[in-house]
Amino acid sequence: MKNIKLVCLAASCLLIGMNVSAQKLPMDVEYPLAKPVRTILTGLLPKGQESEAFGIYDYASFRAPNDFSGMEVTVRGGEVFKCEFELVNPVYLVPQTSGVGMALPPAYLFEGGLNVRWVSGGILIAPGDSIFVEMSSGIDEEYVNSRIGSGITVKPGLFDGIPFFNLMKFSGRGVEKLWCMQEIIRNTTQLKSPQNGGGTFAETLANSDAAFLMVNKTIDKYKAKVPPVLQTLIRAHYLPMLSFDISEILTGAAGSFQEGELDINSPYIKQLYAERKATMDQAVNPDDPNLLYSFFYNSVVRRRALLEYCMKNGMVYSVITDELGKQGYDILVASLKEGPFKTRVLGNIVAQGLQFGGLGSGGWMAEDFVKRYGKEGNWPKGVYALHSDIKQRLSKGGPTYAFELPDPSGRLRTMQEFTGKVVIMDFMYNGCPGCAKMVPSMAKMHESFADNDDVVFIAVSIDKDKEDWLDGIGKFSDKNAIQLNTGGRYHPLITHYDVVAYPQIVAIGKDGKLITNNAPRPHVEGVAALTRLIEDALRGD
Repeated sequence: MKNIKLVCLAASCLLIGMNVSAQKLPMDVEYPLAKPVRTILTGLLPKGQESEAFGIYDYASFRAPNDFSGMEVTVRGGEVFKCEFELVNPVYLVPQTSGVGMALPPAYLFEGGLNVRWVSGGILIAPGDSIFVEMSSGIDEEYVNSRIGSGITVKPGLFDGIPFFNLMKFSGRGVEKLWCMQEIIRNTTQLKSPQNGGGTFAETLANSDAAFLMVNKTIDKYKAKVPPVLQTLIRAHYLPMLSFDISEILTGAAGSFQEGELDINSPYIKQLYAERKATMDQAVNPDDPNLLYSFFYNSVVRRRALLEYCMKNGMVYSVITDELGKQGYDILVASLKEGPFKTRVLGNIVAQGLQFGGLGSGGWMAEDFVKRYGKEGNWPKGVYALHSDIKQRLSKGGPTYAFELPDPSGRLRTMQEFTGKVVIMDFMYNGCPGCAKMVPSMAKMHESFADNDDVVFIAVSIDKDKEDWLDGIGKFSDKNAIQLNTGGRYHPLITHYDVVAYPQIVAIGKDGKLITNNAPRPHVEGVAALTRLIEDALRGD
């Protein structure tokens, strides 16, 4: 996206593209377009919601995880917002209402509903669209019955404040693809999910087949109204996600089988894999260049490559602990066919490694990636910029953020007052399962250093609501720590330290410089690991 300017008005927010045309594109359109086309999204936020942040995910270009720099819109509940921007290819627009991501609720959280896989994604937007969306917050029972299926009773208050894609009301030009996606979700609630349904391996395959047929049938229903390219993107999104690509079932990603229950090196499994992969590839051509714009398909490519390597070499899949490890990265470098999709898959892995693991997990991959692909082009340029930024900000000895945050009494506390001390900052929020699990071990850490005035423990809540923050003290943060609050997830402190998963611990030395933005979590890596870090910092090591 180029030539974009953001203008905020009292009751709306305009993201205006300059020197662009507004037009309805033909059904046989090919991407990327030679010239950008004006695209419009207007909408209405539910009453009671104070803000809405939009992230535009252009998957053909570089995208760092959790990067919402595309645009931000702030309006009051009940007001209409308007965003205009220029596009040359389809993108996914992900709304965040009050800091909570858009999602499709799994039906097992409904009383009487069948199990469906948790589906999150985004609103598929194509150049030339002019779409109005009414964001639903919580559950509209009438709309649930009309768009999802009757006979489902919602647990009261379960989804308050969360904007669900399947509950959004769409209208305008280009809306048919979104109706198609919603109908797929609605039809999925009538199926027994491979992920949560359990049962035998044969039952999982049968459930997968049923979902496969349903997705294709639903897309075919809209083929006269949805351009072929967008049909491809919908298939690439929902076929692997809902019916499960065979690579997901065999690696345990589908959730029905524990790792090791299936012998992926048996002749039967190898034949089954080849047959079902061929069926999926007939529906979604893996060589289609439009898959560059897909929200989900790159994970299929990645998992297939790792699984096929294990089959070829007689390995157990769990030997490759995750895609961000050195072995997994090296396998993908050697296995994937050269081209834009390989660059995107590897670039996405490197970006995730940098974003979630810092230089320790992603630094070496970033250096290798840039060495292979240079610094030009969307992904190489993006990876290089992200790596350079993180090296500058998050290397040991890097600058700390001069925060000024309130404690429960309203007193503003600053980073400056903790100069000369080792500071352990635990980022958390009310409702975070991992945060709750870490409380006992953080309490032990605090007790161990209770007599040392040179060690300070700070719990940084990202809760937007003060009542949620205060209610979470002692449940999701150690009650003995200094309690501070950012007032939301989009605070510069969170951005500076790349806090992307919770709980996350940032450690700062006595010299006021960063030790690490990913310190050992005592409930995962152990109390001893964080203790060693603190003791080394006290010695100035």
